[in-house]
Amino acid sequence: MALFDGVSHCKSVRSFIFAPPGKVRIGNSGTGSHTHFSAAALFTSSGAKVIEVPFGEGQAIVNLLGSRIEGVVQLPAALVPHVRNGDLRVLAVLGSARDPVFPDVPTAAELGYDVRLDMWRGIAVPKGTPTPIIISLQGAVEKTVHSQSFADAGKALGFTPAYLSAEEFGMLIASDDAKLAQLMVDLGLKK
Repeated sequence: MALFDGVSHCKSVRSFIFAPPGKVRIGNSGTGSHTHFSAAALFTSSGAKVIEVPFGEGQAIVNLLGSRIEGVVQLPAALVPHVRNGDLRVLAVLGSARDPVFPDVPTAAELGYDVRLDMWRGIAVPKGTPTPIIISLQGAVEKTVHSQSFADAGKALGFTPAYLSAEEFGMLIASDDAKLAQLMVDLGLKK
């Protein structure tokens, strides 16, 4: 995830953080989406008072380009053409590391904001799946993730291939679930 702004709006993450309360509208992909939680984590941790605007079906980007909102939190790869042609600017990456699509853009943590929410994808099987099937599937996934064609696809589509074993992936899910549960409490979405 990354924070983007229209070139006529805010110049830095700080300009969003220190804008007068209720004057900055930040679009996301919908309430409860990863983009919503990533934006909320940034603005909650910084004490900023922005207006979260939930959109669906790519409407956040359209509304930013149309100057109806001041910023969006989206996957960086989704906005590459708009950044390259100068319509949008990437202000910060909200994950734990810089995004290879925009390697010169700092993370929010590098800028002093305690936000590290990575978006990941994985494969799951139903509880009770026999261990030999899990081991076989895990081997196939590992082989695919480490293949050159998968690396090439990642580069073209803007994702970083990464592999975790079933046990490691389970620990990542549990850790991120705990972070998101606390964020949901902080946002008043969960008691």
